[in-house]
Amino acid sequence: LALTSCGFQLRGAGGYELAAESVSIVANNSHSDFADELEDTLKSIGVIVNPTESPQYVIRLNSETTTRRPVASSGNITVSEYEVRLRAVFSISTAAGETLVSDTALVTERIYSFDSRNFVSNTEEESVLVDEMRQDLAGQLVRRFSATLRTKLPGETITVP
Repeated sequence: LALTSCGFQLRGAGGYELAAESVSIVANNSHSDFADELEDTLKSIGVIVNPTESPQYVIRLNSETTTRRPVASSGNITVSEYEVRLRAVFSISTAAGETLVSDTALVTERIYSFDSRNFVSNTEEESVLVDEMRQDLAGQLVRRFSATLRTKLPGETITVP
């Protein structure tokens, strides 16, 4: 019996790898939902977050903004679709203060249908979308951090687009 595979893997189905043992997360907003999501993501891959002793790296979350704008309207001039956009700006440095990644913005967007007659479900749908977007951004940040650690040369600052 032989088993072969093409190696196909759904996006997001794979785990993250990070060559860091400990990370401190410093957020400008002490009640940042994105900081909480990032902490959960890092802990799930075995990274010690906000250790009592000096961490290897420091991730600074400088800002997190969520915006919503109408993108489509129905025949009776009411909004039928909204775009939700989540943007987070971060930087990463060593515990000694050496900058690995200067201020970098991460952005994700989603569009959802809006029914003006069902406000409660629309609000719930937007809340679920924003939670999923935070998960996406946390994954993006961890992947960028991991790539930076793999390619970082001593004394070099990397700006990730």
